[in-house]
Amino acid sequence: MITELYNRAKEKFEASHSDVSIQFITTNAISNTSITNELKAVIDAGKSPDLVLFGSAVLPSIVGKNGFIDIEQLAKINGTDLNEFFDTNLLGNFKYEDKLFAIPVGATPIVVMYNKKIFSSLGISEPKSDWSWDNFAEIAKRLKNDTSSSKNGVTTIFPLTNHHLSSLVLSNGGSFLSPDGLTMQGYLDSDSSVSAIEWYSKMVHEGIVQPKYITNTPIEVEKGTVGMYVSKYNELSLLTDQQKENMGVVVQPSFSQRTKSIHGSITGMGILKDSKNADLAFEFMKFVTMDSNEITTDLFKSSYNISKSVYSAMKKDQFISVLMESLPLIKNDIYGRNPYLMNIQTDIQKKLEQTILQNQDIKSSLTEVAKSAEPELKKNK
Repeated sequence: MITELYNRAKEKFEASHSDVSIQFITTNAISNTSITNELKAVIDAGKSPDLVLFGSAVLPSIVGKNGFIDIEQLAKINGTDLNEFFDTNLLGNFKYEDKLFAIPVGATPIVVMYNKKIFSSLGISEPKSDWSWDNFAEIAKRLKNDTSSSKNGVTTIFPLTNHHLSSLVLSNGGSFLSPDGLTMQGYLDSDSSVSAIEWYSKMVHEGIVQPKYITNTPIEVEKGTVGMYVSKYNELSLLTDQQKENMGVVVQPSFSQRTKSIHGSITGMGILKDSKNADLAFEFMKFVTMDSNEITTDLFKSSYNISKSVYSAMKKDQFISVLMESLPLIKNDIYGRNPYLMNIQTDIQKKLEQTILQNQDIKSSLTEVAKSAEPELKKNK
């Protein structure tokens, strides 16, 4: 779908720029080594692209080994103020050594989906963007206590994953990692992080939230078998417009307005230094990321455009409004602070699951997790 939209954009752009061919790749690589090898293979084959789509987590690895152009310099030459189109925090995800190497083209913040019919039948007011985790817990308890359609009540799903727990911790002023990404001790096991994960553990053991992800959960929310779901925004793409009529979506809660932050995975588009058409590559980049046109509208609906200019024409859509409310709240953590954390993400995930599901002491367990991760973080960074 995404490649098809970019191919449409490429055809339209090249039709108005004679004798120009823009080459791009949308990498599926999920680790630093694999994405670097994927790019190297393309370049060695004599097919070096002008533009590359990649996640912010792998930025330090690919910038150093493949060479990307500083986008801010191209923007200045082009007379484009990037801050008019993107939130500062999103641009910051693609800065490395004070240079901007990509434009944010997509983001998947953590949000909360819910079934509007169930909320209405139980007299539950639809949550607003300033709600708290206490509000979330109260609603989840009311859903659990509703046995009208099931003796076990209505399920609330809050998956036990690194991404979801990072977002929870961020919303309490904590983080998994230090700002430079080299240290986990004193961060994952800080008071802010510990209290957030203790809150989650209590919710799990009281049966208020279900920690296990169910396949196609958004569909289950629409059907009413799940009442509320802490999800990634891009999971909304599983729903048709008709199904969305039964659904509500809201910005992730926080423990206080002072600590309102969200974890989100961010995708960017960069221009390689080997590009033979760097100026035109930037024009194409602007065409698909900043300009308002039919293609950027379709990209936005597919979560592959987050430009303020495109949003302005679509802000009446509740789902898109929630995305745009969430974007300024996205904060770097885990892989965004140290992409090499991916090398040990499975081990961390298992240890967190063991800690919570076996109801172990949170503080000591998180300290153990942090200590075990430390050598890997420093070795690879």
